[in-house]
Amino acid sequence: MVSSTLFCFLCLGQVLKGWCSTASNQCPENMPCCSEFGYCGTESFCLGGCNPQGSHNLTSCKGNPICQTANYTFEDTTRIANLTDYNGDATKHDFLLNSGNISAINNTLVLYLTEDNGGTRISSTRYVHYGTMTARMKTGRWAGTVAAFITMSDMKDEIDWESPGDSVHAMQSNWFYEGEIPTVTNGATHQISSDSYENYHDYTINYQQDQIQWLIDGQVVRTVSANSSNSMPSTPSRMEFSLWPAGINTSAPGTIQWAGGKFYQCMINWNDPDYLANGNRFQIVIESISVVCADSPPTGSTSYVYGTNTSAGPSIAYSNAPTTIQDATANVSPNSSSDGSSGSPGSSLGGSPSEASNGSGSGSNSKKIGIIAGVVAGSVAALIFGALIIRLVVRFFSGASSKSVEPYGFTGVSSDYQHINAPAPPTASELHSVPNLRYEGGRYN
Repeated sequence: MVSSTLFCFLCLGQVLKGWCSTASNQCPENMPCCSEFGYCGTESFCLGGCNPQGSHNLTSCKGNPICQTANYTFEDTTRIANLTDYNGDATKHDFLLNSGNISAINNTLVLYLTEDNGGTRISSTRYVHYGTMTARMKTGRWAGTVAAFITMSDMKDEIDWESPGDSVHAMQSNWFYEGEIPTVTNGATHQISSDSYENYHDYTINYQQDQIQWLIDGQVVRTVSANSSNSMPSTPSRMEFSLWPAGINTSAPGTIQWAGGKFYQCMINWNDPDYLANGNRFQIVIESISVVCADSPPTGSTSYVYGTNTSAGPSIAYSNAPTTIQDATANVSPNSSSDGSSGSPGSSLGGSPSEASNGSGSGSNSKKIGIIAGVVAGSVAALIFGALIIRLVVRFFSGASSKSVEPYGFTGVSSDYQHINAPAPPTASELHSVPNLRYEGGRYN
């Protein structure tokens, strides 16, 4: 029984692979939503990251929760939800833990990278369709790692602040239009006044219809204006923050080199003194995040929705279209204060990470939430795993599968520089869902 079930899920992964991405390659009606990784499904696949062009139709994806001017601080993690517990209600949570591990320590949010967790990524629940976003944070300082603050739309429009490798005196800016690999002129490097690992700096993305600006500590370091010769990001975008491993054997050589210099010098050193001293974890620290929306939405509007394309690109409209999935089993906590401060969700798993060496101290109020690597006791694990397998097999054969098989998030495939948007999700046991049983001989497909 178990072996045949595994075979069914392997087949499911192969059938769904690469089904969606563009208007000419859309999802079927029974699995209408195209996930951010290009796979078709229902329920959570219709939330953040759902690609409207690759979905069955433009109304398959749920509406994007509209921008809200706010300041976010991190006394705890109440306003951060596990990805698997989120039903699309942005009034309940400000951020999602997409993968990895986080802690709230001394009123800061700490994102971890370990040899096993594949990195950490969080994303905002609300979208910004033009506005100014600032993160006050500390970066990393280790060859082979990348700290990032970016905006990402469901159409793969992207604006980046990135800190690759061990440089602590420079940041890189970049932008992408609908996922297209950029020209070399899309990227630039900017000097920082002091060590970005030891000191907080303000990194700002000013995303407007006619231009994009990047600022460091309130000073404009770069401006790119829209004109007829370039295609600029123009769609509602979520903020994403991540610390991910580029210097690993399965990354593309160009990605490894970008994140650390010469190939043989930029693989991650898992014996780095910082890593060992911090309990076998690299980390970055976020003190605060602020958003100022460019426009006030019309009364009654709750979401952005996509319309048909125009010569200028996808059309976007305010709407009262729902942002939530009706049959979610999300365990969300009650509303917290309106200032965007964080706390600890009811779905979190307890834990007390050791004091962070970069932005922590004694007496820290630390709670690790969300996606935690662990091994469940044999009999309990077997019961849970068996129940989930049976449930999904039944739903698959009834034509109502709630989830398909998600691929990993890396895309390094060439010897040239290949931008990576986010760290690979950890194993499915960390995600509290059915394990990813698709195996095709490599991590990056």
